[in-house]
Amino acid sequence: MLFLKKIDELLNIYNKENFDYLKVLDKNKIDVCFEKDEESFKAALPADSSELLIVTDSAFSGSYLEGLGIYKSAKIWKIEEESMEEVEKVVAFSGGCVKVMGFGGGRPLDVAKMVALKLGKPLVSVPTAPSHDGLVARNCALKEGGIKKSFSTLYPECVIVPEHLWKGSGNLRLSGILDVLSSIVSLQDVSLSMARNGFKPDSEYMVYSLIAVRRLLAGQDMDSFAAALIISGLAMHEHSNYCSGSEHEIEKIVCSADCVDGSRHLHGQLAGAGALIAAKVYEMYGDKMPSGLFFDSEIVYSSLVQVFERCGVLLFALEPIVEHRDDLEKLFEGLHKVRPERYTLWNFVNPEMIDWKKVLDEIIKEKK
Repeated sequence: MLFLKKIDELLNIYNKENFDYLKVLDKNKIDVCFEKDEESFKAALPADSSELLIVTDSAFSGSYLEGLGIYKSAKIWKIEEESMEEVEKVVAFSGGCVKVMGFGGGRPLDVAKMVALKLGKPLVSVPTAPSHDGLVARNCALKEGGIKKSFSTLYPECVIVPEHLWKGSGNLRLSGILDVLSSIVSLQDVSLSMARNGFKPDSEYMVYSLIAVRRLLAGQDMDSFAAALIISGLAMHEHSNYCSGSEHEIEKIVCSADCVDGSRHLHGQLAGAGALIAAKVYEMYGDKMPSGLFFDSEIVYSSLVQVFERCGVLLFALEPIVEHRDDLEKLFEGLHKVRPERYTLWNFVNPEMIDWKKVLDEIIKEKK
């Protein structure tokens, strides 16, 4: 497989130390525990609820939390959206809490991260679904003025993983797989920035991203999958370059668009769709790409399609593209404006000059 072979070559160059993500967690004072059933999960949750602020949602996670019946005196906020405006509402509601707990998927966890930072309180993260690689990451994605942006917060002091919920998570698991695998395009962007913009990567955190992808390519069992999500999150220590490039800029522009209801799709699903689209553009402009990029631009798309197919996520990644096909053409012309400060594919190829109809039509053909 192209990616495995090339990643191993890159690790031989950049991985100067034997990587052990448990040591990295310890260095950053993050405790991660995996609970296999509901009984052990309840026992692992914070016991004192009187001074606990819980940020959750109004869907499955909020209902499941209520069903546990252990937090009758806690302050519980069910978010309406993942935004800075929502954060301010939660902060005003927080009262005299001494600890913040995010309980749910990516949206309540991201809000909880920013709330904990603003309050200066420790954070406990309870990811009820493996839908993204932000389980341990200290960054979060929130809307500000209707625009999706990335913010740096703090690491959680504890991450409690309910494996019994993860096992039956269906599309949420597929989303998590896509979020990690989309880093293949992020890493390609990093190498493009190195070649064209003089970017000097931090070898330690770039290695984390490479290893996360490799873990997932080697197998999707629960241990490999969980490790991949955690390691990918650690790769975003200083910034998210190694896990968020041109493909996530597609995710951000879709989520911020009035013409597309991005909230109907999971974050990782949109990142996976974005990875297919960006990889297709890399292929179309392959003969114009500088030498020395991490992956062969002329086959990165076909290789990514094969990987997605083998991992059982191809059709899931194609769904947003097929559903919003008519809206995306015009929308993507503004991709270079999403994060102009970050050098990615959209700085090298002008999105306004791309034949988006051709790009999208060729990708949709993969939906056999």
